[in-house]
Amino acid sequence: GAEQAYQGEDPNFYSLQQLLQPLEQMAKITQMNYLPPFVLFGARTAADEGRLSSHKNLWKSVLSALLKRRINPNQARRHQSLNQYMLSMDASSGERS
Repeated sequence: GAEQAYQGEDPNFYSLQQLLQPLEQMAKITQMNYLPPFVLFGARTAADEGRLSSHKNLWKSVLSALLKRRINPNQARRHQSLNQYMLSMDASSGERS
């Protein structure tokens, strides 16, 4: 769905954080580092709108950063998505992992 459908502002919808709370809690119980989700809003139309390629490239950067241990879980959790976190890393460093 569209990003605005997951803002939790309408009483009929929940935010992504609210929807994923059970997974976050399980991660805490099992002493895992919970990271925010990597999301593709409007996935059904992403290819037609030309958004799929940049999304895949960002996903490759996430995987690379995870392998190189360049994702700071505490900083990542300050963002609603890993997408936002990675883009903030790009902005601060000028390059992608």
